[in-house]
Amino acid sequence: MKFFGSLLDIAPFLLLELVQATTAKGNSKCRCIYGESCWPSDDDFKTLSAQLSQPLIHPVPAASACYPVDHPSGNCSEVQENWFNGIWRSNQPGAYENPNFETYTNKNGSLSGCYLNTTLGLPCEQGSVPPIGIDARTIEDVQAAVRFVEQHNLRFVVKNTGHDYLGRSAGKGAFMIWTHNLKNITYNANFIPEGGSSAEAVAAFTVGAGVQWSEAYEAAREQQRFIVGGLSSDMSNGAAGGWIMGGGHSAFSPTYGLGVDNVIQFTIVQPDGEHVVANAHNNADLFWALRGGGAGSWGVVTSATYQTYELIPLSMSVINVTFPNPEVAQTVGTKFVGLHPQLSDMGWGGYSFITNDTLFAAFVAPNVSLAEHNTTMDPFFDFTRNATGGSGVEIFVDAYDNFHAWLAVLEAGGSAGGTQQLGGNVELASRLLSREAAEQRPEETARLFLSFDLIAINFVAGGAVARANPDSVALNPGWRKAVAMAYTADGWEDGATGEVVRAARQRVAEYVRRLDPISPDSTTYMNEASLYEPNFKKSFFGDHYDKLRQIKRKYDPKSFFLVAEVVATAVFQVLAAVPKGPWDQFNITPKSRDSRPIKVHSVRGEVQDPGALIGSGTATFAEDGSFVVLDFGQEVGGRVFLNVDSAGENSSLSLSFTESAEFINPATSDSSCRAVASMDGDGIQLLPVPLQRGLFMQTIGELRGGFRYLTIVSNSDAPVGIFGVGVQNSFMPHWDDLTAYTGYFFANDPGFHDPDFLTKLWRDSNLAPILKILSQKSELMLGFQGDLGISTNTELVALDDILPSKNALLVMFSTQEPATGALQYSGPPINARGSDTYIAWSLIGTYNVWLYTGDLDFVQTVWANYTKAIAFLQNQVDETGLMNVPQSFANDWGREGGQGHNSAANVLLYRALVVLSELASELGDTDSAASFAANASSLKEAINNILWDDQVELYRDNDLSTLHPQDGNAMAVVFNVTETQGQNEASTLLEGFTANGSLGYRSAAGANFDHSFTSHSHGWATGPTSALTFHVLGIGITSPQGKSWAVNPVLSGLDSAEGGFETTLGWFGVKWEANETVLTVQVTTPHATTGTVNIPGSGQIQVDGEPVDGGSVSLAGGDHVLKRFLS
Repeated sequence: MKFFGSLLDIAPFLLLELVQATTAKGNSKCRCIYGESCWPSDDDFKTLSAQLSQPLIHPVPAASACYPVDHPSGNCSEVQENWFNGIWRSNQPGAYENPNFETYTNKNGSLSGCYLNTTLGLPCEQGSVPPIGIDARTIEDVQAAVRFVEQHNLRFVVKNTGHDYLGRSAGKGAFMIWTHNLKNITYNANFIPEGGSSAEAVAAFTVGAGVQWSEAYEAAREQQRFIVGGLSSDMSNGAAGGWIMGGGHSAFSPTYGLGVDNVIQFTIVQPDGEHVVANAHNNADLFWALRGGGAGSWGVVTSATYQTYELIPLSMSVINVTFPNPEVAQTVGTKFVGLHPQLSDMGWGGYSFITNDTLFAAFVAPNVSLAEHNTTMDPFFDFTRNATGGSGVEIFVDAYDNFHAWLAVLEAGGSAGGTQQLGGNVELASRLLSREAAEQRPEETARLFLSFDLIAINFVAGGAVARANPDSVALNPGWRKAVAMAYTADGWEDGATGEVVRAARQRVAEYVRRLDPISPDSTTYMNEASLYEPNFKKSFFGDHYDKLRQIKRKYDPKSFFLVAEVVATAVFQVLAAVPKGPWDQFNITPKSRDSRPIKVHSVRGEVQDPGALIGSGTATFAEDGSFVVLDFGQEVGGRVFLNVDSAGENSSLSLSFTESAEFINPATSDSSCRAVASMDGDGIQLLPVPLQRGLFMQTIGELRGGFRYLTIVSNSDAPVGIFGVGVQNSFMPHWDDLTAYTGYFFANDPGFHDPDFLTKLWRDSNLAPILKILSQKSELMLGFQGDLGISTNTELVALDDILPSKNALLVMFSTQEPATGALQYSGPPINARGSDTYIAWSLIGTYNVWLYTGDLDFVQTVWANYTKAIAFLQNQVDETGLMNVPQSFANDWGREGGQGHNSAANVLLYRALVVLSELASELGDTDSAASFAANASSLKEAINNILWDDQVELYRDNDLSTLHPQDGNAMAVVFNVTETQGQNEASTLLEGFTANGSLGYRSAAGANFDHSFTSHSHGWATGPTSALTFHVLGIGITSPQGKSWAVNPVLSGLDSAEGGFETTLGWFGVKWEANETVLTVQVTTPHATTGTVNIPGSGQIQVDGEPVDGGSVSLAGGDHVLKRFLS
């Protein structure tokens, strides 16, 4: 049995999942944590303690007994002896099965934790281990804790054994509800679910939340029954916690189904503290959600009841293969993958792992005799012996009276207690293996498996799992199309630097993507998954997510229970705001993190089977200069990846990137300014040589902003085969659904050549900021504040997500020149200085963050930097009253003549002073507010006295110029520098760029007006989105979060328009329609707001059917219909 003991040390538990200890993704700014002033007092905790059956607990990290090193606070020998013992770890409230769950990643990337290796010289810190909690022994204990947490608005976690591989049971500064000691186990030979009939009676076990599978199996052995449960190396995982709520797989699932197919009742404490039953008759929708809807999201489960089965015999075989070379590994691996559908249909389960050197597998066959087992497996065993030449193959086959006899042999073999699978820092990537991939693509699937250092494959699906109704439980229906589960991992040693940990996590994120081809629906097992899932809703829940959100909204409308990667009420509320309509067809954002090419655009030279790059096969380049152009069908941006199947010693590949098919070139890429051949900027990329077999993926520093066409070029005659080409879209990394816009715009213009042009323009423009966020080869990632001054508005109206701009601004302030207060005009890696206009945009952008979010804490955080930067600009104001921009700070995008008394710079300074005055007032600094307001007033007067040209009726570029450019004139109108209606109407647009502007944006950038370099993903391309929302639809906010708002429709020759956006207060929507006799405006705003509606034209106005006077109407929030009867 030595082989099988090794298997349990390696198989479903070898590669444990990750979690970084910031895991409870509940908004820490909304929930109180330890150390904050809102944290309960000692008296509050004494009051709670008086309601409990046990004293409050104060969890500490598992290794804390070994500190201080020279004077240990506890029994360090006990810790060292039991570090890899799952039972021991589960008995410690502050210990987790893997210590990376106990650590916390600080904002600077460093780790805070407590390590067993005391020679590292690092302090023992609390990390992500909650500092206080309860030891729940009764239902009343749980209820008291839930009510206490709700009363004090605490961040909290529910912990049982610490087998929570998404880290939902850990949380820095949180309050812990420890359910580990709810150990009741009862057996009822005729259990009837509450509310059911005698016809439903089954033999069942009810297990408390703290019962572990080792305890449940012992109880089942005493009753001579079988129960479908978890199989870890020492069976220390919980029987009524995360295992069941995540699905609950087992080697016996192909015969009996998953855990969720066998549980028949739960008891649970809800957010209001009530203890209820959930089964098919009581709270049936909650019962549905608990079976696969994820742990930690629905309440505190206090018990689960499982149906049981009569004991039956079983047999098992184990094969251990050493491959003589990779070719044999591929041959045997292909045969091995192809076995899965057949064996799962027969109800067989088991565990395995495979590398280029080794295959190790155990096949468990319930109710199959030894003879039948041999008959089934001998063909594969013989095939393997022949493929390896007869050596390097060890096979073991045996039969057992029943499950308990089998389990006893496993435990006697030394697997109980575990070894390397516990106590180490590991993170996991996984996917279910679909029947289609195993049956139709075994060779490709095996090749993928063998591209990893090691991959484990659990035979825990198919058979009874596949036969169950996919909608009978909340579990992702993709499980019903799978035959196994595959996963791999990465990790680090104790004391590793933040850079080492970050690199490991990046590799795990890549592993997730690489495994996707085996699961067309990206389905995985949430209990053995990664926090880096590109779309956890799809991977964990599939098309059941929407129903789960509705149930969540019913039972937990405030998202009281909120943890990592589960169903949240808030998500439902956000997405529900945007109605579906014809505008959805123009949503051109990539639908997933991974984009694949949809067709081969063109081929040159000798390339064998280039079309395989669209499917799953291999294309081979066999000529120097040969290339393939792949079309992704839409704008994408991120990290390109491809797999090298074969390469010669001198093989070489390069990549080029193009937005337009008109300018594809194997030797250059297009950027926002010009064609680029080098790697400086957005040039071509040469893959590292010599080419290595396996995955190539661009580093974070090499990722590309916006492109549609990827050209792959061979730079030698040495053949090179590649497959699996794609792009990992890096933008909006904190979003799960890249298409989930929170705003929309729709206007049909039948008089234009494309009636949907404006709607398309709104969508196309708001793609730009998305593509740019976290694109290192792009302006926005670099933090060019002139771009952010435009795109931040789009972040509000399209995304309701200002986080990217906030991050960029923090970078600007963190790199401020200490002596002068000057800000950079671009972030890392350029870190350029020398632009007064961009400094002003940074200050205006900070105000916009506050206006759109109400986050005054953010303003307070940067206030010292903020005032120092405005002082730098004000110090340039001379005796004229205008800012005199020095040549060293006259830089602007494609802009010449920015020095001196420049109108654009002075208007921006005026705006910065105005908003600074408002922010100072909000912060209670009335003296500074008055000073900034007075300075703004003086500057406005100087601008109008010196820069206004009465003869041309435009603002000059500066006091000595005869030019009247668009930027200064337009901003004077937008920022209220103008003093008369005539000035408001005088500003030009196209004339400002041409005859009277002479700015030469493209020419100054070296593009010579070549239209090939108009980048669709440039930050300035976002302008139409907010312009259409604010200035055509006419809806905007005038105070933080939209507490006040204004609607000013601009008909612009259109017959109708509709759309809106949201803030944290709710939905702001407008729909207007005009005909020859009446203009109808429908307005929807949050109830706790007020605003004004200005209706153009003349004629009588009605509001909600009642006549009113004047053209401007003040309204409270809500739904209103206004009509103007046109004269």
